[in-house]
Amino acid sequence: MKQINPVKALLTETRAGPPKSSDEPLPVNPHAPGMLARLWLAAQAVWGHKWTSMQGDLPIDGTGRLTVAGNIWANGLRGLTERQVLDAFDRMAKEGREWPPNLPELRKIAAGVPDFEAVNSELLTRTSAQRSPFSRLVWTFVDGHLHRQAGAAEARRMRREAYDRAVENVLKGLALPPQPAGEIDYHPFKPVLQVPGTQADRAAKLRLLLGEVFNPEAANRSLDELASEAGLSRDTGSVAGERP
Repeated sequence: MKQINPVKALLTETRAGPPKSSDEPLPVNPHAPGMLARLWLAAQAVWGHKWTSMQGDLPIDGTGRLTVAGNIWANGLRGLTERQVLDAFDRMAKEGREWPPNLPELRKIAAGVPDFEAVNSELLTRTSAQRSPFSRLVWTFVDGHLHRQAGAAEARRMRREAYDRAVENVLKGLALPPQPAGEIDYHPFKPVLQVPGTQADRAAKLRLLLGEVFNPEAANRSLDELASEAGLSRDTGSVAGERP
């Protein structure tokens, strides 16, 4: 393989004009060779020979023009900024990723697309307000009614298809949904049954509930008397005289 002097190649490329800011998109334009060359050198700094053995020394030739592979990468990274790609390299280095990404993987990582399992977990365990913007975008492609009626395998397939559609839209530049302003709290009604503590209070409560039907004599009788007349033991609830 012909050795290329990276510095010379970069200097040759600048004849087309000053390079654009690293925060500007990376379309195929006269400045793309220089941008890709810088990305190549950054990737070599992270993965060394592993990168060059897979992608070559540089995406440009000795005259500063894109190689065939360089053109493929320039088209594949269209719409992303140089800064996004460099930040993706930085994240992968901090995560200890031993092997460099291929073009589709790098595009997804640079665009901030999480992997399917992480998104799937969010869809199953978090409310809409708790999900990431990308996960909320995925859910917009799911038919909620059909999803609720589907079995586990079919529901997972639906979520996977929605994920693929969301990835495709993000890579095309579709904006992610905004963060919800808030979430309505749900507090189910739990009736509280308060039994008066004394016999007099219970009688007053019954008088309030029953009105004219209230029988004060029955209310004033003790629980022991009522249990005795019914042939029950107050302690065990069994019929008096019988063994439990």
